[in-house]
Amino acid sequence: MTHLWVTEAVRRSYALSGGRREPTTAELGAHRGLMMCRRLEPSNLIVLMSYVDPAATLRHDDAQEGDDDGARALLKLLALANAKLAAPHELMSLFTLAKPFTAGNGRCGRALWLWRAVQGNETELAAMMSAGMPFGPAAQDPVAERRTVWH
Repeated sequence: MTHLWVTEAVRRSYALSGGRREPTTAELGAHRGLMMCRRLEPSNLIVLMSYVDPAATLRHDDAQEGDDDGARALLKLLALANAKLAAPHELMSLFTLAKPFTAGNGRCGRALWLWRAVQGNETELAAMMSAGMPFGPAAQDPVAERRTVWH
């Protein structure tokens, strides 16, 4: 079952974010719950973020003129995700560029990447996981979160 990859994917994601701890059982459960969704709604990612980064909220007031706030950006991204109009790495790139939350966008974006990969087939997912999590640590490259780097 695809959920066997969830624990390893979340561990890699936390390591890429500079996390020096293992994800908790509750955080892993939140990720597994996300993987069970056939269609994502903003509430699904908000619940995930309540475990991943409890202080994070959707961006509201810091949107520049012409830019979307976090809620509008998230709705647009989820429309792409649910319609399967973007590949996993494209969704994650768009998510991290949009930064819909005030914190934790890298980890949440990688969870979205995994969710979209799970919507494909298991062979594709296994190949993606063996290639590694996208995006290297931001500490190595100040713009790492704005482009895809496969390890």
